[in-house]
Amino acid sequence: MADAPDPKAASTALVRLGDEPVPELRLARSLEEAGRGSFVHIDGSGQVRSPARYRAITALAYGLSGGVVVAATAFYIGVFGPLGAAVGIVFGAAYWFGLTRGRRMSQAAALIQSDRLDEAEVLCRQTLAGRLVPRRLRAVAHQNLSAVAARRGDFETSLTEVRKAMKLRHSSLRRSVYQDVLAYVEVALLVNLGRVGEARARLDGRGKPPEGNYLRVQHWTVDLYVQFAEGRLGLDEDALWERSQSALQITGAAQLLALCAWGYAERRDEDMSSHLLEQAIDRAEPNLALRVPALWKWVESRATPASGTGAGSK
Repeated sequence: MADAPDPKAASTALVRLGDEPVPELRLARSLEEAGRGSFVHIDGSGQVRSPARYRAITALAYGLSGGVVVAATAFYIGVFGPLGAAVGIVFGAAYWFGLTRGRRMSQAAALIQSDRLDEAEVLCRQTLAGRLVPRRLRAVAHQNLSAVAARRGDFETSLTEVRKAMKLRHSSLRRSVYQDVLAYVEVALLVNLGRVGEARARLDGRGKPPEGNYLRVQHWTVDLYVQFAEGRLGLDEDALWERSQSALQITGAAQLLALCAWGYAERRDEDMSSHLLEQAIDRAEPNLALRVPALWKWVESRATPASGTGAGSK
């Protein structure tokens, strides 16, 4: 077909995009171990699974040819704290050049987690400009572009891109866990844009927290984020305790920790709030302040000299 690249040229392009090699995809063994620079592999229920399972599915995808599509999904921890959700990878497509394009999106994800945003954007634009690109792959490209825009603090563009990905996902005959992930990203972006009423309506439409641990943490984080934006804590003490204890076990849960710190401040429990705040600052990525500006402004207003004056940087 017209858009099938030369194998040698494609291989070279995939190895080096700029002056530095593309970072390796590193999978965390569990949600708790996931932090900056790592991904997690989740199943269809939103439960984090082992890297061994991911490698097995990926090997199967690369071993197949013809019309069979095998998808393995991995999500980056760090776009909205433990949400991670704006970055996905699809391995597997109808033919070998589809696999090449899928690998291109995996490299875009790795570049995003290294903050090499311009290079990641180029790969996504190249994918979208191709002919006969499967819906799933186009959805991943838009999903990655949403992550790029969010990391630049351009939430309008990020929302536009994530909704393009959602539309492509919903047009599929099969329900995908991506649909749930993207829905939570949409709510978080609406909060960042000050469209809190719309965010609340979207979140309420989701119902109860999912069973899978990855999606459940997403739900908890976005739920508290909406409450933070509303300026009113709606959780009882037991629910707030459960979320805070879970967040303390997750390396990359800076946003959820900060939100729990806010929750305890609302409950006038300053000791617990200060403890969670210190943990949030300690685990924060350098550009988290840009991605959740209102929340991190609150964090910085509460940070003590002992916590460090740079709550948004490390």
